[in-house]
Amino acid sequence: MGNFDYDLRQQSINFQVDLINNQSSVLIVSPNHDQFTKKLKDKECTVEIAQISTDEKNTRTFNFKNIENKKFQIVLLDNTIDYTPNPVKFIKEINRFLAPGGSLICRAYNIFNLINRIRFLNGDAQFINSVFKNRNLVFSSLDSILLTLSEAESSITKLLRVEKEISLKSKLDLNTFTLTDELLNSITTDSESRTFYYVFSVSNTPTVSLNTRKWSSSFSKYLVTEGFKEVLTDYKLGYEKHINYLKQTNREQYALVLNYGKKIEPKKDDDQYKRDLNKNSNSEDDKKFQKELEEDVLEDGKRFLENKAEHLEEAIKEEREYLENAIKEKDEYLQAALREKDEYLGDALREKDEYLENSLKAKDDVIRDMENSFSFRIMRKLDKLLGRKHKNK
Repeated sequence: MGNFDYDLRQQSINFQVDLINNQSSVLIVSPNHDQFTKKLKDKECTVEIAQISTDEKNTRTFNFKNIENKKFQIVLLDNTIDYTPNPVKFIKEINRFLAPGGSLICRAYNIFNLINRIRFLNGDAQFINSVFKNRNLVFSSLDSILLTLSEAESSITKLLRVEKEISLKSKLDLNTFTLTDELLNSITTDSESRTFYYVFSVSNTPTVSLNTRKWSSSFSKYLVTEGFKEVLTDYKLGYEKHINYLKQTNREQYALVLNYGKKIEPKKDDDQYKRDLNKNSNSEDDKKFQKELEEDVLEDGKRFLENKAEHLEEAIKEEREYLENAIKEKDEYLQAALREKDEYLGDALREKDEYLENSLKAKDDVIRDMENSFSFRIMRKLDKLLGRKHKNK
């Protein structure tokens, strides 16, 4: 990779690690695994490493025999996809190692960063060869990343950008003097030109259909806003014009049906009127069509009224049933209330009688106890000695 920047590379590694939760099970599929292992173990992750071999063209092949039946919460790919012959097939195959809800973690180099764009425009052949040598371009830009993932039936769930502000004045080796100020301004004002790496997590659930993704990727994101607005406005006006034409055509056809067979009003100095009048008055077919049209209208009206009558009858029937049920429920409620009232009164009277009976019995018991008491007998004897007489009960 030309123009390799160590600080940006380290930042992209840290971003990938940041996307992994603590204590996750991680499969690393990258020859750069040693740059991740310690960081992941510090996060208490369990780590396994896939066996990778690289040929002279930097094409990578993989051996998953040691992990064939295992599932992982995270498969860390780093930039491995950049060097696989068939990225879409590779993503689909690697997804089989993901546990439910698991994610792929990837890094992609943005080929179209500010520095590279200027070198492309200057025709730097050595740089261009170093960038494109032994590299597929499916992850060369954000648009191509999204399209490739859609083809692999996957989608991005989180996206981080490794960015760096570049001062063109300090980059004398870029030969910016060969480019116009307008062109340089267009490059520097594009937000993606500051992005050197994309770091993202991927789920094996697509969020946008492949056809939609292809359609949207066909639009240039650098399309001038006013120009795009003009395209949409022209499309809208053409659509409205077509709709108005269809409406007018429908109105004319409707008016023609309504006036078909009617007498045509004369116009001064109109020879066509005489021909139309003669044709209209002598046409038996027109009279027949007019009669059939009236019969159809009457038949439609009759069916409409019959349909309304059926609905009205059903509504009346439903209302009658509702009233009958309401009256029945009311009668049942009143009967239940009367039964409860009678039961309540009966219970109250019984309780009152029992209370009175118990009270009288208690009174008699008290009197009897008093009469049998020692003090009462003494008082009786004292009264006799004193000559006092007691009234009989």
